[in-house]
Amino acid sequence: MAREERRRFGLIVIGDEILSGRRSDKHLSKMIELLSERGLHLSWARYVADDPNQITQTLKETFASGDVVFSTGGIGATPDDHTRQAAARALGVDLNLHPQAKALITARIIASAEGDPIKADLNRPENQHRFKMGEFPVGSEIIPNPYNQIPGFRIHEHHFFPGFPVMAAPMMAWCLDEHYRDLFHQTNWLEQSFIVPSGIESTLTPLMESVESEFEGIKAVIYDFCESRSGEHNRQFLEDWRGSLVTDDFAGYKATFLNGVIEVGCMAHARRKFFELFENNKSPMAQQALQFIQQLYEIEREVKNLSSEERLVIRQTRSKPIAELMHKWLLAHRPNISDGSAGAKAMDYTLKRWDALT
Repeated sequence: MAREERRRFGLIVIGDEILSGRRSDKHLSKMIELLSERGLHLSWARYVADDPNQITQTLKETFASGDVVFSTGGIGATPDDHTRQAAARALGVDLNLHPQAKALITARIIASAEGDPIKADLNRPENQHRFKMGEFPVGSEIIPNPYNQIPGFRIHEHHFFPGFPVMAAPMMAWCLDEHYRDLFHQTNWLEQSFIVPSGIESTLTPLMESVESEFEGIKAVIYDFCESRSGEHNRQFLEDWRGSLVTDDFAGYKATFLNGVIEVGCMAHARRKFFELFENNKSPMAQQALQFIQQLYEIEREVKNLSSEERLVIRQTRSKPIAELMHKWLLAHRPNISDGSAGAKAMDYTLKRWDALT
């Protein structure tokens, strides 16, 4: 239970490598840790692709929110870095080379040259390109980077950091300590748990709603606890509910699929097996499977804001052919994979659950 502090803190994590699973996100857990140490908490988090329009729209919304926002990723000068430009577009201002950033980048270039006058020549094309990392929306302040001195920037209580956790974490901490110290430990937090033997969610929910409405700032949450993994607990919990149930293939749900509940498989679980196989062995087979799944994921990102009817049409016209091609590919290549191998397990998991996955 808690009362909202005066300001809301949000996190934006930008990067295709996070959404594709090539890298695991470490920013969210670190942000929560840094805030918790200071008596604050994270109100929301968003994950955004390396897409200029998507980043711009997200920032327009968050600039208008009045929240304190920390954003990671996309502030470099490579073709997939769009955050600096998107922030400027969202605010309707120009990008300019910040004088302090220019000085820091200049010092970095000279230090890296190690006395070589050619490498230290600031007019060299590669050095001129490095200065783009210091082009920030007009009105920005720099955020010092203790790792390599290439700064981030801050504007309208939005704070922009590199996508590398080793750089972002100390920069986040500096921003909190430098700009929001007056908010530290201003709210007392209390969490209290109750065990309700044989409690049923449908009977407890009205009580929880009553508590939340009567006492401002209190959040009531229920967790269903079972003493075993017996399917009977799932049937009791779901009672007469009917609909589509997304599961991780836990056997305890199987009986419900005979009584009107529709099984929906979890593609993330199927993908994880191929991802781990590729990470460990650089398997070409796993890489191909991941490419199929990535195509499906990209379509899902495109249609997430459409109506259910519009999503259905696009899934039937674009996703279905990709899924059918992947299924044929799996069936054709499975005989070539040794039984019991990691590759066979990944393929079998997906093939045996294909109807539920699609």
